[in-house]
Amino acid sequence: MTIDILWVLFCAVLVLVMQGGFLFLESGLTRKKNAINVALKNATDFALTFLLWWAVSYGIMFGQSYLGWIGSQNFLFSVENSKPTEATFFIFQAMFCATAATIVSGAIAERTKYLAYKIITAIVVVIIYPVFGHWAWFSSDNQAGRILETGFVDFAGSTVVHSIGGWVALAAVIIIGPRIGRFDGNKINSIPYSNLPSAMLGVVLFIVGWVGFNAGSTLAFSSNIPLIIVNTLLSAAAGGMAAFALNRIWPTPYLEDSVVMLNGILAGLVAITASCHAVGQLDAFVIGIGGAIVMLLACTLLGKLKLDDAISAIPVHLFAGIWGTLAVAFFADLDVLATGLTRTEQFYAQLNGVVVCGLWAFCCSYILLRIVNYFFPLRVSADDEHNGLNITEHNARTDLHDFLVNLDKQEHDLSLRIPVEPYTEVGLIAERYNKLMDVIEDTTAKTESIVKDIHAGVVTLDSEQKITGINPAAERIFSISEAYALGKSIQQIFKINKVFQIEQGAEVDLLAARENLFSKSCNLRLQGHCINDDKIRYLDIIITQSSHSTVELTCLINDMTEYKAIEAALYTEKEQMHATLESIGDGVITTSKNATIVYMNPVAETLTGWTLARAKHKKISHVMAVVDSPEHRPADQIVKKSIENKQTYVTHKSRLLFCRDGTVRAIRHTVSPVYDHEKNVTGTVVVFQDVTQAQIVQRQLSHQAKHDGLTGLINRSEFDRTLTALVEQSIQSDEQHVLIYIDLDKFKIVNDLCGHQAGDELLRQVSSVMKKLIRSNDILARLGGDEFAAILFNCDIERGQKIAETIRDQVESFRFSWDGKEFSVTTSIGVIPVDQYSNSVSDVLHLADAACYASKDMGRNHVYVYQPDDTELKARQQQVEWVGRIKHALEQDLFELYFQQICSTTANDKTLKFEILIRMNWQGEVIPPGAFIPTAERYNLIYAIDRWVIQQTFKWLDENRFRLPADVSCSINLSGDSINKGDLQEYILEMLDRYKVDGNQVVFEITETVAIANLNKASAIINQLKKCGVRFALDDFGSGLSSFGYLKSLPIDYIKIDGAFVKDIESNTFDQAMVDAINKIAHTMDLKTVVEYVSTNEIYQTLQRLQVDYVQGYYLHKPNNISKLIEEIALVKLVS
Repeated sequence: MTIDILWVLFCAVLVLVMQGGFLFLESGLTRKKNAINVALKNATDFALTFLLWWAVSYGIMFGQSYLGWIGSQNFLFSVENSKPTEATFFIFQAMFCATAATIVSGAIAERTKYLAYKIITAIVVVIIYPVFGHWAWFSSDNQAGRILETGFVDFAGSTVVHSIGGWVALAAVIIIGPRIGRFDGNKINSIPYSNLPSAMLGVVLFIVGWVGFNAGSTLAFSSNIPLIIVNTLLSAAAGGMAAFALNRIWPTPYLEDSVVMLNGILAGLVAITASCHAVGQLDAFVIGIGGAIVMLLACTLLGKLKLDDAISAIPVHLFAGIWGTLAVAFFADLDVLATGLTRTEQFYAQLNGVVVCGLWAFCCSYILLRIVNYFFPLRVSADDEHNGLNITEHNARTDLHDFLVNLDKQEHDLSLRIPVEPYTEVGLIAERYNKLMDVIEDTTAKTESIVKDIHAGVVTLDSEQKITGINPAAERIFSISEAYALGKSIQQIFKINKVFQIEQGAEVDLLAARENLFSKSCNLRLQGHCINDDKIRYLDIIITQSSHSTVELTCLINDMTEYKAIEAALYTEKEQMHATLESIGDGVITTSKNATIVYMNPVAETLTGWTLARAKHKKISHVMAVVDSPEHRPADQIVKKSIENKQTYVTHKSRLLFCRDGTVRAIRHTVSPVYDHEKNVTGTVVVFQDVTQAQIVQRQLSHQAKHDGLTGLINRSEFDRTLTALVEQSIQSDEQHVLIYIDLDKFKIVNDLCGHQAGDELLRQVSSVMKKLIRSNDILARLGGDEFAAILFNCDIERGQKIAETIRDQVESFRFSWDGKEFSVTTSIGVIPVDQYSNSVSDVLHLADAACYASKDMGRNHVYVYQPDDTELKARQQQVEWVGRIKHALEQDLFELYFQQICSTTANDKTLKFEILIRMNWQGEVIPPGAFIPTAERYNLIYAIDRWVIQQTFKWLDENRFRLPADVSCSINLSGDSINKGDLQEYILEMLDRYKVDGNQVVFEITETVAIANLNKASAIINQLKKCGVRFALDDFGSGLSSFGYLKSLPIDYIKIDGAFVKDIESNTFDQAMVDAINKIAHTMDLKTVVEYVSTNEIYQTLQRLQVDYVQGYYLHKPNNISKLIEEIALVKLVS
């Protein structure tokens, strides 16, 4: 027994060494201005902890248990009345308690009051640690702690000691907050350590102390001790090396490289503490690596949450402790544990202990610290934190602090010097600083002398643009004294009429912003006058940031008044000369009678590439190298001929001018002789005009007139001209040609989702793909929008069909990428022959268009080849007749409004709701919408019909406002074409205002496919109209695959579930599930649901069971003329 006591006491001493480890580690990893404070906290922790442990905590933790919750004996522990083994155990456990309390110190270092920290220590020692320790470690002959009796194993305190300290540290960090400057937005700033070697010594002491920590927990000098020590050291080594290696591969910005290995070692020690007695060496190695990984992840997590742990105590002690406790279930020998649990049961026991520890330690400490912080703030003031806790908390002065104090005294007096303490590092800094100040003072005196003597004005401004200094030159410029100027703004001593800022050589008018002219570095030009005279002055002011301050500005001022007067005179003279030279827009060269150059105007210099200085006295043929064709050599014969014949020669045909820079221009020129007063020829004047651009423009205009500006293909007008000539030629011959009419199927989706730029690029790329697939003698044209056409000359219909199929196949294979998205497009193609049976161009185009749309009806991405007696195309031609009928019906008001009631599935909702429908009254016959709506959509007439329906419905609501219930709800359908129109919402708002319709009475229905295809426009219209009370319903919901995703983007009020789910809903469980899912999601989003096509009582009962809000269909109400609605309302009132 004596050797056991000696061993445990020796280990207690080793654990006490860990207090030294804490002291060296924490003081080394904090700034020097706080190092004494941190060291004092650690040094006094043991004293306070031991007193409280003796008086209260030991009894709470290991006294006779009260129902397994708390100890009730051994307060004011008496060694005399205890066995030696119990007294030894008391001492050993006191070291554990001190360790748990000290963990908090490092986490909240550098901003916590000393007395506040001692309160935190007392809370840990008296309440949090002993209570949980009793639950986890108390055991007697007939009773055990509440957690211990579940099979929880924590051999030396991964949870009981280290996690307890970590949880309290986490609560304290949250309440106290981060150190000033630690976080800058999403950026974490590094805070320098004061002494890394000290921190490393602390880790070495930890390793030594941990041997006692773990090995001493045997409480006996047993054969198991070597295993525990080896596992402890092995886990520490594995943790340190793993942290170092992982940080090299995936460096974390939330932990300095220099301390990663130190923290890894400590994390390995914490992690092995729970199981060091019951695992093998390979297990210890893995547990240490796991501790390092958990520690690094925890550091990253705390950094992202902006929780400032000064020495990473929380990742090391809390998170590594949790990992080590859970690892018991994975790695420990169950026979050694002797809990009688399986691994799964053991894991749940360990997890239970971890969770209970977290709930108890964190919640209890958070609540208590909040209360303490309310009455006694835990954190020091910002000034105290800035000055350092050494001086503010303990008045512990250092030579560095004295140095900084003397610096503050010298701030406004450069003649003062810092006292020098020899033989210290700070003394050497002070000596070097004094020498530097000698140089600065001398330089400042010289600078002041220069500023006073220079002719340019110098004015200094403070952050409020007030004058703080002015030199004699500035006094002369502004005609004021320095005493008068100080404290005033420049605007108060100089009245500004105009002000410009020089930016990249150009002047920017800043007169509107004159109040803040002198707030930043810039170059200003001012026009105005001094307050003492009215003479206009011009000032050039260069404003720069003062080199010694970020809030002061220096203005260098030059009086430019005389310069401006000279500049104005020169400008007038220059303008007169330029007016003469620039009045001639052509190049002008004068020569001597020897054909050498005398003068060139600027235009001539530009055109030839020669300056007058270089060209003077050179032969004109050398400077103005003009030829009729590139094969000819330049010569001056025309100049000599003009001199010899005394005639003017004009070239009506353009000639080529080879310029000095290698470019070639097309010119026309005139050569005339120059005479003296005796009519002798003294030289010539050559006037020439650059017609290069005119010829280029002419060619461009010719090209643009025939080609599409976007794709470069033949345009519509040139295509029509070519096709017209081809049809006329084919009628008179037996030649056969083929016309291919092409329409892009998915162009609108790309254009709407990605914008017009993407749409234009798609057209360019697709046209490039198609152009490669036709023969060189054929033509491909863009007819407009997403429509193309190709003319295949001298081609039979079979060959034309093959080419069309090739185009279809290649475009289908093409993928268009834009802004990280990829789109596929397809084509619908119509192919028709152009031969002697082609009646006219309009017939050919009409048949081609019809064939193209026939391919669309086949499901798109098809080629439709026209054949004589094609019944399907003839049917399409009949649609044209409907176009005339629709236009006539709009003009003659032959459309009629119908309605169908929308009924609630609950008896308590009596609101009158109905949907507006449309019919055509044609020659006494009521035509259903299915007969004319497709044609209206095909030929862009649907928007006119929508406008008619909106106007007539609002008009009817206005006429019957006193016969309708106030809460009536009228649903109107909007087409996709209407949504795309820019004036739709303005038209609806106009109609609402004209007919004084309450927006709450109107519900517009938009189909799901229309809303998705026009999402931005639909959202804009809905948001605008909802301001007037108008509501919106998403029709045919569920027909698209992306329905639920788009629900969040559209501010709608109702969902009308697609009728495809309703037909067999009473017997089809899938349809029931779909409707139920949509209905529940809609209700979750606070949306009402409507189901159409209710044709039987069984369907109605099923929907009522699914709790759909509203139903609509022939079973409930057949559509009727809107004029009958008032009668139905009256009948309902009469029956009721």
